Amino acid sequence: MSDPKPSILQLDFDGTVVHGDASWGIMSHFIGDAMTERFAAASRALKADAGSTALADVMKLGCSLLTAPLDECVAWAKQNHPVRPGLARLVETARRLGLSVEINSYGFDFYIREYLREAAVLEDVVLRCGMTRPSQGGLSLSYTGPEGEDVTSLWKETWSEHYKRRGLSTVYVGDGRSDLPSAQMASAVFARDELLANMPASYPGVVVPFETLDDVADGLEALYG
Repeated sequence: MSDPKPSILQLDFDGTVVHGDASWGIMSHFIGDAMTERFAAASRALKADAGSTALADVMKLGCSLLTAPLDECVAWAKQNHPVRPGLARLVETARRLGLSVEINSYGFDFYIREYLREAAVLEDVVLRCGMTRPSQGGLSLSYTGPEGEDVTSLWKETWSEHYKRRGLSTVYVGDGRSDLPSAQMASAVFARDELLANMPASYPGVVVPFETLDDVADGLEALYG
């Protein structure tokens, strides 16, 4: 029996929708170089163990230390991490083909929203990302699962497993190691960088490389149009 037609497009953000990692860039710039080694250590831990809490831990720490005005953080991110061409077209194409578009990211809501707002797609996208709120001079950060639980590891996979249990098929778009568990549960994957290099040969679905989000829109049309 074939898989059902995908109904959800899971879209990573940093490195996928925008060039580079805006969350790490914001924290490195506004907090300082002390975060750089913490980021590198978290990346090493994630490569060694996909279930490590190191990434969520360092993101929460960074938010707690981030005291710069958020509008300055957003402006810096947009200047240094430009969006890949085709975001609005990708969202429109996915929705026309019957896919709900969900951001699936360890990044932060305060800057992701502004990129989506600028592209005029904020109302058409569901945010599954780090949710922030003011706390003791910085920000508190949480990653919430399908039952409202706080998730500290395999955050992206938690949502993918939720959809799989409900019999829903997904398409995944991503670039990094944290995308790999979710990507392997998708019916089709659009991949670049570390995700593309690490997709296992045993993966039964279609893997399509991409450079721009227009490439992903074209691929969706070819697969499901």
